[in-house]
Amino acid sequence: MSIKAAKASFEEYWRPVWTPLLVLAFPVLPFFWSYHVRLEDAKLSFGYSTRWTSVSFSVEDIASVRILEKIQALREFGGWGIRINSEGTISYIAESGTGIEITTTDGTKRIFNVRDAKRLARLLQPSKLESASEF
Repeated sequence: MSIKAAKASFEEYWRPVWTPLLVLAFPVLPFFWSYHVRLEDAKLSFGYSTRWTSVSFSVEDIASVRILEKIQALREFGGWGIRINSEGTISYIAESGTGIEITTTDGTKRIFNVRDAKRLARLLQPSKLESASEF
């Protein structure tokens, strides 16, 4: 009799509140119709509906995880969608609320919304979890 180690798994999927506004910009509708955060088979993926509007990382490539208690989409990012700041951090902002900032082993930073940020952070890399803070 053998016992297999349980694999960490996490998934969130929802339509952003602002999705109806995409009707006004019909050509981009398919790209932002839904938002997901998924952790399975040691791979984290997050973003929008297509492979061009989402990103994936191996959990092994994540150097640190920081919980963001309060992301304010309009005030901090100028709106929703995929945002790039002056420091080169790419953010996937679907709503105001909680999120996570990850830094990869090559120094790349990504910020993304996740409703259960504490749970996902614990699953990602508990030893590399930085203290929870506001963004």
